[in-house]
Amino acid sequence: SGDVVHVNPLWFPEFPPELLAVLRDRARTLAIDAQGFLRRAGDDGTLALVDWDEKTRWLPLVDVLKVDTNEARVLTGLEGREAASALGAMGARQVLLTHASGGGLWDGADWSEFAFGPYALESRTGRGDTFTAAYLVAAARRMSGPDAVRFAAEITTRKLQYPGPFRG
Repeated sequence: SGDVVHVNPLWFPEFPPELLAVLRDRARTLAIDAQGFLRRAGDDGTLALVDWDEKTRWLPLVDVLKVDTNEARVLTGLEGREAASALGAMGARQVLLTHASGGGLWDGADWSEFAFGPYALESRTGRGDTFTAAYLVAAARRMSGPDAVRFAAEITTRKLQYPGPFRG
């Protein structure tokens, strides 16, 4: 058991969705990254995002769902705040949505969004992972939703100044 469990697979079916029910019983906060439930490998080795057929079955178990703009569009057909709200209506209690210039939180009632500052890296690899991890740490420390999103945007901006893992 744990206070916070974050499921962040790279592609489907690396993590069987059925295990979410097991984790739900053992975690105070269950967070997932949508990429591992949408990203599918084709026979030719290419990766594509495919809607998650069972999303309405599994999202009600999730406290924090992290999506980027493309994943949100695949899941809902919508963009931004509207996509996050729709995902909340499907059952996720909180939705973190990242995009090139920042990230936001739908908490079931309100939308909070903060921009990333300028960053040096051209690649966005790790941006969403850093944002999610920072948000989960801030939320576990009982920061309000808007403060936790602001903290996550600040940490992500700092991390994107250099390649590799966050060094503080």
